Amino acid sequence: ELLRVHLLEIEQLHEELREQAIRDPLTGLHNRRYMQDVFKQEFSRARRENYPVSVIMLDLDELKSLNDTHGHNVGDQALQSLAFHLQNMTRKEDIVCRYGGDEFTVILGKTFPKDAAKRVEEWREALNKHPLETESGNIVRVKFTAGIASFPMHGTSMEEVVNYADVALYRAKARGRDCTNVFENDRSGE
Repeated sequence: ELLRVHLLEIEQLHEELREQAIRDPLTGLHNRRYMQDVFKQEFSRARRENYPVSVIMLDLDELKSLNDTHGHNVGDQALQSLAFHLQNMTRKEDIVCRYGGDEFTVILGKTFPKDAAKRVEEWREALNKHPLETESGNIVRVKFTAGIASFPMHGTSMEEVVNYADVALYRAKARGRDCTNVFENDRSGE
């Protein structure tokens, strides 16, 4: 009986360690390592079954300014708020990850770029309806900038699509933040 109890404890610890290895502790979202593993599987399936996959890279706007003005606690709350809305406004089969720092990645299987762009705007509207209230009573609007790229329109490899989503994100930032940009290249015709 004692051995059975110890085995159960070991299994539970193993599961907790596995979760810690694939989850971001602040937001509870999956982390970059998990995203890379799961995206490989999704990408292989999309190639086999011939369906599109859209990758959305999002940056929380002005995190440094939030931290400097209101404190790191409010910056953390802004990250958690964005994560919460992304998690609650995506389908079960979508993959939502904290890529690192103020950057998030959402992988939408069976989704064309124009549909991904619509989804991003729905997330933006939801965040606008739910601003953060700081301990001092200030209202903080959580805003983000997004870049979108899709397989097979923008790239034929997982690395290409993620890279082009990142390029689209930086192009959106150059336009002034709180906006979305779909990657454009010679193959896409968009």
